[in-house]
This record gives sequence, C-alpha cells and structure tokens, in this order.
Amino acid sequence: MSAESNKTIVRRFYDLYHAKNDDEAEKLIDPRAVIHQPGMGDLNVKAFRKLGEEYRAAFPDGKFTIEELIAEGDHVVARLTYRGTQRGPIQGIPATNRQLVNPGVWIFRFSPDGKVLEVWNQFDQLNMMVQLGVMKAPMAAR
Repeated sequence: MSAESNKTIVRRFYDLYHAKNDDEAEKLIDPRAVIHQPGMGDLNVKAFRKLGEEYRAAFPDGKFTIEELIAEGDHVVARLTYRGTQRGPIQGIPATNRQLVNPGVWIFRFSPDGKVLEVWNQFDQLNMMVQLGVMKAPMAAR
C-alpha cells in the first residue's frame, strides 16, 4: 500500500471511532496487532477496543481532531487533539464534568496489505490529570 493509502486508512479509523462503529474499525486492524499504550503496556485488539469503549463512555462528546498526518513507507504519524467533557469514570477517575483538550501523537505501522500491525500512542497524561482536577500543575507550569 502507498503512504497516501495508509493515511486514508488512518482517517477512516478515526471516522469509524467517532461513529461508534467498532466492528468496521476492527477490520482495519490485523488480528495480531499490538497497541503500545502508555501506562498500560501492550494491548491486543480486544483490549484496545475495550479501552476505546471506556473512553467513549467517559467522554460521550469526545472527538479526535487530526492536526497533521505524516506518512513514510509503512508508517503514518498522526498529530491529534482530543477534546471532550468527562461525564463518566475513566481509569479510576470519577466523572468531573470538566472539559479536556489534550494533544497526542499516534504512530501506525501497516502491513503490505494495508492492515494496522502496530500502534504507538503518546499523549500528555499529566496535562489530562491537571485538566480533570485530579492533580495540580507543577510549579513551573503555574
């Protein structure tokens, strides 16, 4: 697959996530895929899907905005911003009803047939905790 084709698949993945169409989104991912999730280690497709469901439940208005896609070879880098209001619990944090605006970078690696084989997800966890009121910003950030 071409780099442009892989970028199209990444865009489709986020569109399907927003549409809550996990069955179709899962078709874009190789069943053997590994998702490297900060603080959680490596996830398989089933665990990754469950995590997505948990985030949609906690942030029912949550949306990823693709700020930039960069593709080279079998990799696509997505620079994203996630926006949503925490209406339910997530990762032990009770609902705060606070707005979250959190930047992140996801790196996708594709198989030759256009399936996602690996994902590295990096986001600003400290920023998330501060915005949700779970912790105070470090002194240098105040």
